Amino acid sequence: MDHSHPVKVTDHFRVSPPLGSVPTTSLPLTFFDYPWLLCRPMERLFFYELPYPALYLTHTIVPSLKSSLSLTLQHFFPLASNLMCPPSPRKPYILFKDGDSIPFTVVESTLDFDQVIGDQARDVRELQCFVPKWPPTRVTSDDTRVVPLLALQVAVFPNSGICIGAKVLPRAWRQGWRHIYDKPNPHREAERSGLQSMRGKLSRTDCRHRLETKLPETYFGNCLAICFVPVKKRELLGEDGIIIAAKAIGGKVKELERGVLLGAEKWISSWKEISEQGRLVTVAGSPKLRAYETDFGWGRPRKTEVPHVHASGSFHLCESRDGRGGVEIGLAISKGQMDVFHGIFEQGKQNLI
Repeated sequence: MDHSHPVKVTDHFRVSPPLGSVPTTSLPLTFFDYPWLLCRPMERLFFYELPYPALYLTHTIVPSLKSSLSLTLQHFFPLASNLMCPPSPRKPYILFKDGDSIPFTVVESTLDFDQVIGDQARDVRELQCFVPKWPPTRVTSDDTRVVPLLALQVAVFPNSGICIGAKVLPRAWRQGWRHIYDKPNPHREAERSGLQSMRGKLSRTDCRHRLETKLPETYFGNCLAICFVPVKKRELLGEDGIIIAAKAIGGKVKELERGVLLGAEKWISSWKEISEQGRLVTVAGSPKLRAYETDFGWGRPRKTEVPHVHASGSFHLCESRDGRGGVEIGLAISKGQMDVFHGIFEQGKQNLI
């Protein structure tokens, strides 16, 4: 299969809330925003089966999406805003001005729709071409970096369907916060040597119903705590490794009952230390996010993917698309590793029969 030109750009728009519907608004970043500064860009793809000709998809479906997006942004305008990253020591903030917009690209794909949405191992480039390109970062006269927060792309598969792709929270905004998490730490080497015999799991915990101050139901923003579960490497590799890991995670969950913000001052430093050692495994998504309930009026997606796992070394969890309570797992590794993984996975299935 030729991967050199899997998609062709057919149109490009900028979509904003209706002019005059949202006043100029400045929003400071919250405490719960900070950990995401260490993340790679988040990418999500939704594939829908729509067996219509290309002209119908581009002249009817796409304009409807643009109109709906504009009206939605009237209520969720931060998504069309820019992250303003002024020079240190000033802190970044989110700024919306009338006319701010989201880049919206339309492409046509030559790939086989059924092949793309299949569960088989495939070249990750088949998914990367459906991820929107990030617009360039601007720099103002006072050296403030202006970074968009969201980019969208719709890929049309003639007579088959469409893919809606989103890319959010760009890595570029880390540069605006470098003065926060890159401060010299005289104890860093000592801490690092003390962790060498450990394996760690960093997970994110929903705080919306665990805070002392109750959040309003209309709250729209990050509200996740970071949990670090350390376990000795030799224990994980032992015969009872899975049991030990499960007990360690269960103990950390019980600790949340005493307060989700305990140890919050070490969230970023712990994340950064473990990440630098190459001992960090992260999970993208969750079955509780109900990605397959994302309905734009065409029913449930045929498939949803999270392509950024190939760059972050993480794996993706999602509820099963058939709605029967199962879980989908996605990961991106080299072909050699995938062949080995596939063999072990198939053997495990046979042992369960």
